[in-house]
Formats: sequence, structure tokens, C-alpha cells
Amino acid sequence: MASLEINKVGNKDNVIWVTPKVEGTPLRMELDTRSAVSVIQYQLYRAKFGHIKLQTSQITLRTYKGEKLYQKLKINCRVSLDGQTRQLDIQVIESPGPALFGRD
Repeated sequence: MASLEINKVGNKDNVIWVTPKVEGTPLRMELDTRSAVSVIQYQLYRAKFGHIKLQTSQITLRTYKGEKLYQKLKINCRVSLDGQTRQLDIQVIESPGPALFGRD
């Protein structure tokens, strides 16, 4: 089983926002180049992407403080940004916070 960290350090004034299209729906996400994966909250999944089947994820996510995020679900979806389109797994978690656009 893989273990990845989600890192967020710094103040909110230095946030870079991107708006990729996820399955054709624009989604404002915080660019997090220290995160190996992209993440959305479960409530956001239900509101905008509930039509995409949840899958089990083998990744264990941790915050930058080392705390585990226990929800192990993901969606596989088409993501477009700046003229590029890819099939990506986006991790779905229960924790609060913005959607994160990671290095994947």
C-alpha cells in the first residue's frame, strides 16, 4: 500500500488557484506542488460529481503534520487544464479545506 503526504505550509495570501475542468465542470482548486495527488472533499464530490462511481484507493494520505486522513476513496475522471486533458484519480476525503490540485 502506498503512503503519500499532503502538505500545506504558508499563509493564505500566497495561494495559487487554478480552475481545471473535471468531467467538463470548472472546479476552483488550490495548486499544491508539494502534494503528490489531487484531493476533493466528500461533500464537493456529492454536490458536483456524485454521478462518478467511487472506487477504493490504496493510498494512505497524511497531512504535513503527519495526521492520517482515513477516507480511502477516489474517483477516476477526465481533467482538462491549459489545453491538456488527462484521466486522473482524484482522492476523496472527509477533511475540511479547499480542493487541492497536486502534482499528478
